[in-house]
Amino acid sequence: MRCKFCDRPAFIKLHYPKMYLCEEHFKEYFERKVKRTIERYGMLKPDDKVLVVVSGGKDSAVTAHVLKKFGYNIECLH
Repeated sequence: MRCKFCDRPAFIKLHYPKMYLCEEHFKEYFERKVKRTIERYGMLKPDDKVLVVVSGGKDSAVTAHVLKKFGYNIECLH
């Protein structure tokens, strides 16, 4: 299968919203969804200090990475 946005091979199949994405477009899609969710629900303000509890797994590591990429002031606790 091919990426919905380009002709590269699909990296992942998303069951909802039923589309295939290459690695690059999956990262863009994921980051856009996280940013929209934070903004829609007023979860964080740009000047907030955020404590991310990192277990060593991929979920907490990705959370810390994305929040840092968005410019939030984060600290990690293991």
